[in-house]
Amino acid sequence: TLGSASVGYGKSFVAVALGASLARRGVTTCLVDLDLGTADLHLMTGRLDARRSVHDLLRGQASSLEEVMAPIPGIDGLHLVAGPRETVAVGGLSTDEIARLGSEMRRLPVDVVIADLQAGVGQQVLDLFLLGDHHWVVATNEEQALADAERFLRLARLRRTARGTASRPSRRPRVYTSLDDLVRDMNSLRQEISPARDTGFAPGLVINRCRPDQPSAESRLLDGLFEGKDPIDEPPLIGMIPDDPAAAGPGPRQLSNLPLHSPAMRAATEIARALAEDLAGDLPGAEDLLAECRESLPV
Repeated sequence: TLGSASVGYGKSFVAVALGASLARRGVTTCLVDLDLGTADLHLMTGRLDARRSVHDLLRGQASSLEEVMAPIPGIDGLHLVAGPRETVAVGGLSTDEIARLGSEMRRLPVDVVIADLQAGVGQQVLDLFLLGDHHWVVATNEEQALADAERFLRLARLRRTARGTASRPSRRPRVYTSLDDLVRDMNSLRQEISPARDTGFAPGLVINRCRPDQPSAESRLLDGLFEGKDPIDEPPLIGMIPDDPAAAGPGPRQLSNLPLHSPAMRAATEIARALAEDLAGDLPGAEDLLAECRESLPV
């Protein structure tokens, strides 16, 4: 899943570029547009005629996401589940609808699913974000954007912890006769819900639109952002995509108009390689993908 705290960070571009990079190397990929407010992946992928969308599943007009999945022209192995043409309030999704979206994405007959979410940190946006196996947030290399990314991931982890705590059977009330007993019990609970034990949360940070005039800004800002915090809270830096005129513009850029060897697309190929390395052994053809990615990238 791909999320971002605010609009304007190029999250949808990252989703499309990453999906295309994977598909071009034989990894079947489906883009699922879960930006229910301002869906635009159908514009970026050239599926302007997409008549069916994720909304059909939510309204009961489709029995599965596979039923509304459509191939993207020009790239074998790349598919799209379009977002709704009309605005759907994310806050209007029920817990059951969110759970069904998660199960339906896992049933899609592809190797990788990339879900592009609505920007923001609302409760149900976070619930959609947590549906994934990998939880990546997209930001730029500006200080506020990186702070927003840290906040997004922190809230997502808290949301995951809260849901896990709520699902456990309640403990019997305990009467504390000393402060030491209370502190000991609280420390035990803190360890129980520690991020270090949460192996199901796999956060990552993708920095988009990096400007060449700030070559060390990212590491400096990240060091300051997580200074004094538990190292487990610092998300891995998945990759950095340069500010690229070929990918910029006042509106969504169509995939067919993005040069394959543009700086942004080459950076997306690098991220695709990192993803394949993470999935090696689980993803059919992952080793072949790694070999092809290494050949296509500069030394």
